[in-house]
Amino acid sequence: MSQEIVTRDGEVISGALMPAITIEQMVSRHKLIQQCAAQVMKEGADFGVIPGTERKDGTKNLVLLKPGAEKLCTLFGLTPDFQADQNVADFDKGLFFFSYRCVLLRGAAQVMNDAGKVVTIGQIVGMGIGSANSREKKYRREARSCPSCGGTFIKKSKFPPRDNPNLAPRWYCYGKIGGCGAEFEADDPDILNQGGQVDVNEAAELVNTLQKMAQKRSMVAAVLVATNASDLFTQDFGEEEPARQPAPARQPEPEQEQVISAKGCANFRRLFVQHGLSEAKVCAAYEVAHLEDMGSRSAEAVYAILKAGGRPEWKEATDGEPVDDAGEIPF
Repeated sequence: MSQEIVTRDGEVISGALMPAITIEQMVSRHKLIQQCAAQVMKEGADFGVIPGTERKDGTKNLVLLKPGAEKLCTLFGLTPDFQADQNVADFDKGLFFFSYRCVLLRGAAQVMNDAGKVVTIGQIVGMGIGSANSREKKYRREARSCPSCGGTFIKKSKFPPRDNPNLAPRWYCYGKIGGCGAEFEADDPDILNQGGQVDVNEAAELVNTLQKMAQKRSMVAAVLVATNASDLFTQDFGEEEPARQPAPARQPEPEQEQVISAKGCANFRRLFVQHGLSEAKVCAAYEVAHLEDMGSRSAEAVYAILKAGGRPEWKEATDGEPVDDAGEIPF
């Protein structure tokens, strides 16, 4: 293609900036990206939807995620080369900041330079910068002191209490790192009213995560620029996580009866001795192999009868279920 522009007056201007591709090639390229998004990419994995961002034409802003950016790199034969841009690592203050520059190369190859260092070379088609730091809301970790021992070893459990699965996960003073092992309810004000002090130990564990996040952000930014896909996707999403479609409402599952705890079994055995009852006969009446297998609701009812001084008797019904002669809870 001639690098010249002809004006209306017939004047020829040489050396002017001319297009690298034709309009037809641009249209074809744009359609190719649209086909890739429609036929190859999957919502929730390669791109997400930002809630409440509907445009006037009814369309929504789509967030390009790292798997989707990788697919576009494969489509156009691009190789990402990550270069550290700026790093701050203060282990004493728990402050970590990482910035990376992602350079997208076409026809990439690795060679050794004069200094004996292996470098990646190729045709640069785009670049982007991304950063991540430990003060971001999603990464910020605050140290909490134990109300019992005063140590900053408080952690939040990921699971509800074993003795009451319906409660929210509790706080605990982690004994393996020097804590006292005390537990606190999820809404304990002595725990919740704390905050502000950065947990430097927790922040240090995020170094690799922050580096990967900065690289991911730089790569997505570079891909959007290099492929001209910003009209289809964006990166302006705080947490950079896909807004997944809400899952169908699950029907509540029938509540499963919990078995009695070890402490409850010990209390039962003590009452058996006091009332002269046979543990084997009790287990047979409730069709369990061991006392530890008895359901908590049945155990609570029996426990109340025994504590009140009662001594229920039972017999086998025709269907094999234990039935109390007096119409009370069978034991």
